[in-house]
Amino acid sequence: MSKKTISQLLIFCILGTLSAQTGFRRTGQVYVIDKDENELLDYTIPSSNSIKVSPLGSLSTGGFDAMGFRTTDNCLYAICVANNHLFRFSAGVVSEDLGNIGLTPNLYYLAGDVSPDGRFHYSVGADAGGHVVHLAKIDLTSSGFPIQFINLSGLGLLSDITCDPQTGKLYGFDHDNHRMVLIDPVTGVNQSFPPIGFENDIYGLYFDAFNDLYAVGNTLGGIVDAYFMMDKNTGKETRLATGALSRIADVASCPYSVELTCDVSPGNNLPCTDAVFTYNLVNGSNATFEGLELVHKLPNGFTFESVLSNSFGAIPDTSANPGAITLSNIKLSPGSRQLSIKVYVGDIPKGKYNSQAVINKLPDGYGSCCLSNYPKLAGFEDSTVFNLKRFDQDSLHFNLLLCHGETLELESGDYGDNIVWNTGSDKPNLLVQTGGLYSFTSGSTCEQVYVEHEVTSVSCPYTIEMKHIIEPDSTFACSEVIFNFYVNNDSGEPRYDITFYDELPAGFSFLSVLKNPYGGTVDAANSDSIIRVQHMTIHPGRDTLRFLVRLNQIPPGTYKNRARITGFPQIIGPLRLSDDPKTVQPDSSRLIVKGIIQDSMLFHEKVCPNASIVLDASYLGQSFLWENGSTSSSREVISPGIYFLSVLDGCEPRTVMWDVAGAMGIEVEPILPIMLHQGDSTVLHTVIHNEGQDLDIQWHDPAMNTLSCLQCPDPVAKPLHNNVYSVIVSNEECSDTTIAELLVDDSRRLYFPNAFSPNDDGVNDRFYFSSPDYAMILSLSVFDRWGNLVFLREKIELQPGHPFWDGTFEGKLLSPGVYFWCAKIKFIDDDVQVFTGDITLLR
Repeated sequence: MSKKTISQLLIFCILGTLSAQTGFRRTGQVYVIDKDENELLDYTIPSSNSIKVSPLGSLSTGGFDAMGFRTTDNCLYAICVANNHLFRFSAGVVSEDLGNIGLTPNLYYLAGDVSPDGRFHYSVGADAGGHVVHLAKIDLTSSGFPIQFINLSGLGLLSDITCDPQTGKLYGFDHDNHRMVLIDPVTGVNQSFPPIGFENDIYGLYFDAFNDLYAVGNTLGGIVDAYFMMDKNTGKETRLATGALSRIADVASCPYSVELTCDVSPGNNLPCTDAVFTYNLVNGSNATFEGLELVHKLPNGFTFESVLSNSFGAIPDTSANPGAITLSNIKLSPGSRQLSIKVYVGDIPKGKYNSQAVINKLPDGYGSCCLSNYPKLAGFEDSTVFNLKRFDQDSLHFNLLLCHGETLELESGDYGDNIVWNTGSDKPNLLVQTGGLYSFTSGSTCEQVYVEHEVTSVSCPYTIEMKHIIEPDSTFACSEVIFNFYVNNDSGEPRYDITFYDELPAGFSFLSVLKNPYGGTVDAANSDSIIRVQHMTIHPGRDTLRFLVRLNQIPPGTYKNRARITGFPQIIGPLRLSDDPKTVQPDSSRLIVKGIIQDSMLFHEKVCPNASIVLDASYLGQSFLWENGSTSSSREVISPGIYFLSVLDGCEPRTVMWDVAGAMGIEVEPILPIMLHQGDSTVLHTVIHNEGQDLDIQWHDPAMNTLSCLQCPDPVAKPLHNNVYSVIVSNEECSDTTIAELLVDDSRRLYFPNAFSPNDDGVNDRFYFSSPDYAMILSLSVFDRWGNLVFLREKIELQPGHPFWDGTFEGKLLSPGVYFWCAKIKFIDDDVQVFTGDITLLR
C-alpha cells in the first residue's frame, strides 16, 4: 500500500470524490433560469423573430442566480439563492451541490459568470437593501474553492454580469442607475456608460462566439420581454425582438463554440444581376478542428461565378454537388475566417429566395454540424433571404405632397441597386426640400422599370391645430374656470377671416375675454352659453385664446366641451376641432364638477376596540368644518358616536354625518419568546378572545414550511434557524395580530471518544460518535500513523452505536496505538462540516 501524508488524506476526505458528469454541448446555446418554475430553459429566437423559451429540466430547490458556463468541463455554475451554496449543472440538468464555500451569509449573489479560462466564478454580493458590497472571485481549480473578495464602489444593484471572452473584463447592468458598466475583475475598478432608454430594462447579459454582446430584458415599460444587442463601446441598446412576458432570473451562454453567418448583398435586386454572398466562420474555442466541410445549396436559378476573397484555406467546389458550393478539408484554428463569392441571379420569378449554409464534421461535443445565421435578422440560425423584384408595369408614377419647410425622403430600395436619379445622385434614397419631378430608371438585361415621383409643395392641413385645457380641471358649482385654447399655426402663412365658436355645456356661462391675440369681434348678441369670435387673423406661430367661464348651480359630474375654428381654405381643410392634450386620441376636454347632490348625507361606519378609522371627505369638497372645529379633509376617530361635517364648497354649505358604531372586537394575547435546539419542535399556543361569530386565523412563516399548518390556532413549529412568526386573527368585523419569536440554538451537539478497547468485555469496545440531534455521516475515515486507510463508512445516519469501528482492518486485529480519523457530517439544516481528531486503540 502506498503511503500518503495525513494532510493529503484530510484534503481527500474534505473534497471527496466528485461524481462524473457529462457537460453540455458547445452549440452557442443560450440558457435562462425561470424564476417562477425554477427550471433551466433554452432561449432562442425562431424565424418569426419572436422570443421562445423551451424547458431543459427542473433545478434543485432554493432558486439560482449568478450562472455562468465553464470551458473546462462544459458545465453551468450558479449560486443557490436560499443558502449561497455553489452548484454545478451538467447535461440533462443534473445538479451537484458543491457546498457552502464561504460566501457571506447575509448577502445575495444575483449576478455572475465564469472567466474565459474556466478558473474563476465571479459573483456580485449585495445586501438586502440592494447595495453592492463586493465581487466574489471563487477559484474553481483549488480544493475548498477559496474566495477572494474585491471591494466594489459607486455601483447600484447589478442585475447580471458577463465576461468578455477576449479581454476577461466584466460587463454588467446597473439596475438602479439604468446603465451598463465595465468592471476590472482584478482591481474592482469600474466605469459607467450613459443610461439606456427609459422604456427598456435588462436582467441578463451574454456574449456569443463573434464576441458580440447581447441582453435579455423587457421593453415598453415591462409589457413584453425583449432581446437587445448592446454596443460595448457606448453601452447603448438596439432592440432586436420581443416576446411574451416571462420571469427570467438569469442568463448564460457558451461563446466557446463554432458559429457561421451568411449574408447577401444587395438583399433586394432584380433578375439577371449579381449578388455577393459573404460567409463569416468563427471558432470561439481554444481547439483546432481539421477536416471540416462547408456546404451551401444555392436557390434554384442562382449560379456561382467567382471567389472574391477567401481565408478558409480551401477551394470552393461546384462540381461535386451541383447547385451547391462545397469547401472540404477546412482546418479551423481559434479565430475567424471569411469567404466572399459572386453569384449570378438568373431570369427567375419574383419572390423571396431562402438558403442556408452548414458546417459539417464538427466533433460531437460541438453539435456535429452548425447551420448558418442571417445577420440582418434577429433570429438564431435564420436562413439567408434574397428578395427578387419584378414589376407588372414598365413605368410607375407617384404623386406626393411636401409640407413647406420640411424634407421628404424618396426611396428606391425596392428597385434594385443600380439606381441613378435624374438629379445625378446615385444614392438609393434622395432627400428633397422643394417640389418637382424626380425620377430614375432601374433595370437589368431582363427587367427594367422607370419610376417617377411628382412632388407638390403645399401648406399642410395638419400644421394648424388647437388644444383646449380647462383650469382648474376639477372644481365645484358656483365657481369660475378659465378656458385656454392654444392655437398653433405652422403652415407658414397667416390665415384671415377665421371664426372661433364654442357652445358651452348646460349651466355654464361666458363671462369675459381674458386674452385674444388674433383680433376680430366678439358676437355679444348670442346667448351667454355660446362664445363666438369672428374675423380673426391667425398669424404663423403659437398663441393662446383665454376666456373666463362661470359654473352655475349644476349637479356634480363630468362635463365635456369642444370648440372649433373655421374659415380656412378648402385645400387645407375648412375647420379645426379643439383637442384635449391629456388624451392619446383627439377628444373633447373634460371638467370634473365635485360636490354633494343632496343637502345632507349620512354614512354608517364601525370601529373596532383599540383601533381607529379615518372619516375621509376629500372627495366631497375642498373647504370643511367639523363639529370639533377642525378644517381638515379627514378625521381619525377611535370611539363610536355621531360626527358632523359641513362642506363649504359649491353654491351653499352641505351637511355630512357619520354614524360610527362599535364593532365586535377580537384580541390575541402576546406570545412569549421560545428557545429550542435545532431539530426540536414546539407548539405555538394562541389565546384568543373573540366577540364575533366567525374566526379566521392566518399565520405567516418567513422561513416557509416550518409550521404544521397556517390556519390553526396552535401549530407546531420546527424552525432550523431563528424565526419570527406572525399571526392575524379576525372575525367578520375586526382583526388583531401578534408575533411569536423562536430562538434556535444551532450548536452542534456531537460527542466522540479519544480512546477505546475492543476486547469484547462489553465496555468501550467500539469507536463511534453520539449526538441527540439528527445528522448524516457522509463519510467516516480512519487512518494509521503512516496514512493508510484502515476504515471507511459512507452515507449512514448517525444513530446510537452506529456507525462504529471495532479496531480491525480486513477482519484482522490492529495493533494498539494512535489512529487519526476524519468525518464529513451533514446536519439537519443541510450544513456540511468536517471534523478531525485522533483515537487511541487500547488492548
